[in-house]
Amino acid sequence: MYRVFFQKSNLNYGPIIGGQVRTATYFKGFIKMFGSRMLHEISISDLEEYERVRSRFIKTNSLSKELRTLHYLFKQAEQMLASKKWKDKDGNPFHNPFNGFKIISEYDKRDRVLTYEEEERLLSVCAEPLKDIIQVALWTGMRQGEILSLEWNWIDLGENEINIPSSSKKSKRPHRLPIASKLRSLLLRRQLKTKGSSYVFPSPKTDNHLVNVNKGWRKALKNAGIKNLRFHDLRHSFASRLSNRGYSVQEIQLLLSHGDIRTTSRYLSPDKNKLREAVESVSREKSYGLSTDFLNE
Repeated sequence: MYRVFFQKSNLNYGPIIGGQVRTATYFKGFIKMFGSRMLHEISISDLEEYERVRSRFIKTNSLSKELRTLHYLFKQAEQMLASKKWKDKDGNPFHNPFNGFKIISEYDKRDRVLTYEEEERLLSVCAEPLKDIIQVALWTGMRQGEILSLEWNWIDLGENEINIPSSSKKSKRPHRLPIASKLRSLLLRRQLKTKGSSYVFPSPKTDNHLVNVNKGWRKALKNAGIKNLRFHDLRHSFASRLSNRGYSVQEIQLLLSHGDIRTTSRYLSPDKNKLREAVESVSREKSYGLSTDFLNE
């Protein structure tokens, strides 16, 4: 029933989620979990379980879009079945499980960042090239896919810049990123290691670049005793470290190549010690004649 309804429904999700999407991608995970069941057999508890499982593999905003797309699909099914006066074998009309189900907000923020102490532990257990890949992420804020697909012809060591073409950016906009001195040293070292390859991180098995570091990443986290950390959290860590050093949201937005400053704001996780220092600094200021006698009353 799922597959038939998905194929026959010519749905346009653009106005709902703010852009054109590949609906098949959103349905794939849902069909995998519930493909053998009928639409009317899905309950709110099933949706909650689906949300829990999917949250382990995709980001919050992606999960929100996925659920909203499915919600729209179920809404169309509800309207279609109501028009046909459909009922199950017990005589009950179709009940949309999304009625009463709260979809996670697209802008719910994950605030997990890598601490400096965790960074030291993590790098100490990493083998190459994972160690270099992690450091590139922490020093540039680049996504894993952008780092792994880095080509030497994108890197201008004369101008100390990385020029990422639009075809390799999630935003589909070219991005120019400055190279810090530590990153420059890392790149020079990798140039010697990767002679003959057009990639900074070539695959040892093919003529292409590395595709992912998932296996090595999980092993390194386990060996370092670090929990609840995704590779993408390194991008958040980069942004938060800049923010805690006093750089503006606009500057961080440019470095992350975000089109919307609200996206950048979701990446920032202020240091709790900095916040404590902030309120302490205010409390130490002179009261300028403000009476505090009422505190003794």
